[in-house]
Amino acid sequence: MKKLDSALLGAKQVKTPNRRLLRLASVIRQHLANIISRELEIPRRTLLTISTVEVLADYSAVKIGLVVWPTDQQEVVMVILNNNLKRLQMLLAQKLTMYRVPRLQVSLDESANKAARLEGLLDSLE
Repeated sequence: MKKLDSALLGAKQVKTPNRRLLRLASVIRQHLANIISRELEIPRRTLLTISTVEVLADYSAVKIGLVVWPTDQQEVVMVILNNNLKRLQMLLAQKLTMYRVPRLQVSLDESANKAARLEGLLDSLE
């Protein structure tokens, strides 16, 4: 039995986020969506969606994945977000009741674009 236990301990384990991390990610998503819609000047006819929010286990940072439609506005929206990142961080800190608010890391989520391209390829086969 000891051999089996030591083999299991040596195996790489994938940690799933605990309930508190998931709840914090949900709260951050809601507050950030409200802050962005109220405080930032996103170009007209542009849809900005927060697709993923991942809080690191040590609460030091939050990785935020964004989807921007139309895709030709992605660079413009990312410039606006990166220029206002400190402001977003400050406004989020006012909403959260935490000793130390995680640092925001914003990136584009390419999964929606990949899915659209794959769907287009599948449609062209029919």
